[in-house]
Amino acid sequence: MGHQVLYQPCCQAGPYDRPPGESRIGWPLKLPEVNWDTHSLLVLQCYDFLTIRNNQCLELEVIERFYKEKSNRVVVVHWEYDLDQFYSGPLNLAYFPCHSMQLIDDIVNNKNYWEPFLNFEKPMPWQCLNGRKAPHRQSVVDLLLSKLNLEPSTGILGYADRNPLSQWPYSTYAGTENFENWIRLLDIYNRCSINIVTETVYVNPTGIITEKTLLAFASLQVPLVIGYQGIVSHCEKLGFDMFSDVIDITHDSYDNTDRHMHAIEKNSQLLSTGVNAKHLQSRLQSNQQWLLYHWPEKLVNDYNTRAADIHSSLTNGEDRHTAQPS
Repeated sequence: MGHQVLYQPCCQAGPYDRPPGESRIGWPLKLPEVNWDTHSLLVLQCYDFLTIRNNQCLELEVIERFYKEKSNRVVVVHWEYDLDQFYSGPLNLAYFPCHSMQLIDDIVNNKNYWEPFLNFEKPMPWQCLNGRKAPHRQSVVDLLLSKLNLEPSTGILGYADRNPLSQWPYSTYAGTENFENWIRLLDIYNRCSINIVTETVYVNPTGIITEKTLLAFASLQVPLVIGYQGIVSHCEKLGFDMFSDVIDITHDSYDNTDRHMHAIEKNSQLLSTGVNAKHLQSRLQSNQQWLLYHWPEKLVNDYNTRAADIHSSLTNGEDRHTAQPS
């Protein structure tokens, strides 16, 4: 489009800055100096989640302060679906979940590793696989282990080193090799009809939809997603079937104190029996096909539309903010 573009991949330098006992103060950022002229455009990729505090995004505020009057020539590519609800400044926001696209590419390009093995005969009611420790995950694990008195034979539960899986415990994982982890654990995904997903972001008023949820779609499972308030609604807006006629998803609107508890308690009977995945075959297949083939195409088209909008805004001399794709 005629711009002189500087691209900064993964501007979140890490590690995430969260001292023990203190409030989150966000990611350290890798922000390049720019020799600005009339055609300069900076694209910053935020590959991971961002920090929302007091309904403001801390990292976006840092970026805006750094680039000052040139902030309107900065494009921030982000993972949060509705980040525009928490920012109204001159930075240009563009929704594109790069992390998700990388995972989808890995799945589609390696179908021989998983496609022949997935089926709808899932004899176990549920799975709940938890890696990194977090308070909401601890609470969900406690509920599954004690409050509901669920027998171990009804589901498969993993939680860091406290309740490790018998094969491929979390301590054996090298990092974020998500596709490889899925293949290692494919037997579990293939045996369980419901996937209780404890997502990465819980407390923030918005967040990211990670591989934890996407792998349930890929594995032909009914997802029970426990994450930030509204995550289930966001999944539906992105085109996924969240099976609201099968499971109770009313927990999605509860506050942080009660959301995880209601998710388990309102579905306790269903978790004791599971669902008949064979009866839901067409819908489960539609979710998988949407994830792997149709949603990526929509993401690219929406991103191109957003790029054209930003270009038009810059060439017309406007400081417009963003329009979230539908």
